[in-house]
Amino acid sequence: MKQIKKSIAVLLLLWSTAQTAFADTANEYLVVHLANGSQVSYMLEEKPVVTYDGPVIRVESAAVSDDHRMSEVEKRPKPKSRCIC
Repeated sequence: MKQIKKSIAVLLLLWSTAQTAFADTANEYLVVHLANGSQVSYMLEEKPVVTYDGPVIRVESAAVSDDHRMSEVEKRPKPKSRCIC
């Protein structure tokens, strides 16, 4: 009987760990890459709004309001489009 209880406890632990991992990967994020190498992520589920005010980028949602100076944001090149003609 003890063995069955231990087996059930282990299975429940594994199941809860898998559910947590799956739930985290199911979310999508807006990621701001900063020039110092760090990243700031915003959950798209919270519907962040990005506005530009001169040299400042503002990201706002119900949960957060952040300002980033344009000079601090890493500028990534646009991906090259591939034409399949």
